[in-house]
Amino acid sequence: MDPSVFPGTGTPEPGGVTFDQLRRAVTLVCDRANIVGCDVNELSPHYDLSGASTAAACKIVREMALALQRQDQEKHR
Repeated sequence: MDPSVFPGTGTPEPGGVTFDQLRRAVTLVCDRANIVGCDVNELSPHYDLSGASTAAACKIVREMALALQRQDQEKHR
């Protein structure tokens, strides 16, 4: 993610994706693919004392969990 919205990383990527772009991509992939696991990496709260990066990462994990729940509900209909 772009360090302007996600400064809590040891490997900043200027010009990286925005939060909304990542959220849409995660939702799209989770809705269309058979996901069996996921991982969050490169979050380093040490580099972001405001907590914005941790909050963004938690929101992305929530989006993944909700998408996986929808996927599971579709399988059991």
